[in-house]
Amino acid sequence: MASPIFFRTFALRKISMNMIEKEKVTIEEVWEYTKRNFKIGKDYIESETEDYIVFCPFNYCVLSFFGDALRMYRCNFFLSHCVAHMFSAFRMWYTNLYEDGMLKAFFFKKDIDLNLSDFERRNGACNPLDEFTGWIDFNDRNFLYFAHDINNHVISGFYDYGSGKKTKEKALSRIVDSKRREEMDFINGMVNKVYDDLFAQYDVHVEELEETLHNILEI
Repeated sequence: MASPIFFRTFALRKISMNMIEKEKVTIEEVWEYTKRNFKIGKDYIESETEDYIVFCPFNYCVLSFFGDALRMYRCNFFLSHCVAHMFSAFRMWYTNLYEDGMLKAFFFKKDIDLNLSDFERRNGACNPLDEFTGWIDFNDRNFLYFAHDINNHVISGFYDYGSGKKTKEKALSRIVDSKRREEMDFINGMVNKVYDDLFAQYDVHVEELEETLHNILEI
């Protein structure tokens, strides 16, 4: 199977030939452009609420292409999570945390301002929950494990940079930052809304999704 570097190079070439001049773009437009290059049920699954789009990538290239698409649309926004822009991080976290019934999900507010700079968003110009990510467990429809906000700040669980069982136990801990319990309640409500839809898709496509993921992780 071709490496993520090959796919990323291909994506960049495609983007350089199709630069889009646009003052303002929505996250839905960026996502629609991205997913045209991948197959639902093989590379990712997706859902939405009234206010959020949600997707679960099983192919690292979905995330790298998404990042390239943001640059193509000349957005200031970028995904701050290491798993989205470093293949080594993707491989480490999926190897340690993924198992049957555990979905890595990205949530994006539909009206997120993609023109805000990193400095602006880190200094209160947006809601830190305009974008967040974490792991949804098949056995818990009301909790997002290892949740991170738009600035990559941990809300649930906690970091461990080692590997193996200890990493998993810490990341998937139900510990919540005491100052962010209200935000965690909001996040968990969003998880509950997409839980049924995501796992219905996962159950149908699990073999294809896992084949993609395993091929990527074995590179």
